[in-house]
Amino acid sequence: MTAADSLPWSEEGSEDILGQDRMVLSLLRTIEQLGNGTMVAVYSEPGAGGDLFLKRLAWVLSSDRKRARLRTGILLPTVAWYDPWLATPNRSPLTGLAGALAQSAMNPQGASDRASDFIAQLNRMNNEQTSGGAGGIRPGGELPMVGVQRAFKQLLVTARGGRSGRLVLFLPNMDRISASRRWELLEGLALLLDGGAELSVVMALDPADLQASLHSRNPNASHQHLRLMGERMFDLTLQIPPLGVRRISTLLRRYVGEGEEILQQSFGATALNRLSVAVAHEPLGSPRFLKTLAVRVLMLAEFAIEARSSRTLTEAQWAWVVLSQRWPELRSYMHTTARWAELRQTLIWLQKADRNPREMVRSSLVKKLEADPNLYRYLRLQARGFEGDTDGLLWIEGMLRAAGL
Repeated sequence: MTAADSLPWSEEGSEDILGQDRMVLSLLRTIEQLGNGTMVAVYSEPGAGGDLFLKRLAWVLSSDRKRARLRTGILLPTVAWYDPWLATPNRSPLTGLAGALAQSAMNPQGASDRASDFIAQLNRMNNEQTSGGAGGIRPGGELPMVGVQRAFKQLLVTARGGRSGRLVLFLPNMDRISASRRWELLEGLALLLDGGAELSVVMALDPADLQASLHSRNPNASHQHLRLMGERMFDLTLQIPPLGVRRISTLLRRYVGEGEEILQQSFGATALNRLSVAVAHEPLGSPRFLKTLAVRVLMLAEFAIEARSSRTLTEAQWAWVVLSQRWPELRSYMHTTARWAELRQTLIWLQKADRNPREMVRSSLVKKLEADPNLYRYLRLQARGFEGDTDGLLWIEGMLRAAGL
């Protein structure tokens, strides 16, 4: 067992779950060539598995680097992993970043002291900015930002443990933090790396999240100007392709694992096949969503066994379980109103090229479907099954509620 086996990326990063190792290996070799102080954005639409791609990158770099044919001494096998979503909300995300670098060091205590020095310099600079003295030179002849960059370089030296090579830092869960906080982290990293730090940063980003962050900083800027800002921020960007339907089904089976026997006992021999059909649509392909869905259905299966309420579920019933996890607000709306006819009429109306507003009242259902294209696409596939199996849906809804789901 290597040191990486107990780290955040080890469980899922140890295997090429998404079948993207070709991209992983080529990206690592490219990062070698980019040099110090570089920032890489892995663009991924919701559901494409950007964070899972980062875990695979970290695993190969730390544990399986021979496959990547990396040159000795360019990139350190030690990997730094910083999750900004877990950082203290009322402190700068750069403070948490310093702590993550210290934890990855061979000598955590010495690196912790360097991290404290960096945070002190950062706080001093922020205090000067708050008091209106951001541009002043201190008695030693050093600009505040230069002092922060110097302290950051010293932290990296300690984190590297005297070894030659560049440290690589991975940033997952960028989609979970607010736009303003995301911008604060991006801007801070750009300033720190501008000092030539021996560090490469790789993050997973939804392009829409990046635009929202840039807009929070420049609310009056045009879309084109924001796009150019985003391009200039990174030394390299690449796009993760969306998960195919077959890959979604494979991932779901992986997360259910040995629980498949329980599903079959509770909901029939074809339970996992029917669930896979209900969930195998691109908008639902997020590995994070599939993992939570697997936990949900296993909990439901266990409850059904205890309640002696096992039965074979239809695809519509499985689709309702999927919807209850992905769109709980719609689940509540449809269950309390039982408006299956309204759903069918709304979908027909939305598919018309020329819509007469007089034909459809602007109900909350219409607004929900217009605001969420993924929900609209999923309901188009399931609407007929929902309308034809209302008794089955009421039964599965009752089971979900009885199980606390």
